[in-house]
Amino acid sequence: MKRAAGAAGLAAAALLLTACATSAATASERGAPIGHGEIALVGEWAGADGGGDVRLEVTSAADDGSTFVGALSRAGSASVPVHAAMTPHGHLVAGIGDEASIELHITDPTTLDYCLVTYGYAPDYSCGRLERRP
Repeated sequence: MKRAAGAAGLAAAALLLTACATSAATASERGAPIGHGEIALVGEWAGADGGGDVRLEVTSAADDGSTFVGALSRAGSASVPVHAAMTPHGHLVAGIGDEASIELHITDPTTLDYCLVTYGYAPDYSCGRLERRP
């Protein structure tokens, strides 16, 4: 049952990333801005999903918000490096080693919605919300 749920999650993530990629040309043609210069990504973001606490520490970001570097940790797991780039549709997409990927959407200046996909023997798909820590 878990394997079927994992496969469904991976399919949903692939569909979501495909939707962003296919709408990228349209966004570029409209001249939509690529960055979110109004949001300060650097700092600590925290939240929870079905797997427990999630923490994202952003250590550096481009001035326009189009890229960032940081580390992601989940309850009971070591912190892993994250290097993200923004799609023309306003989603931050990052590979996390060979084991996972995350897509973040800037909801407002203090909130990031995300979906995290873990690949491999026990695939998992979880979504949640990260809030900026003061």
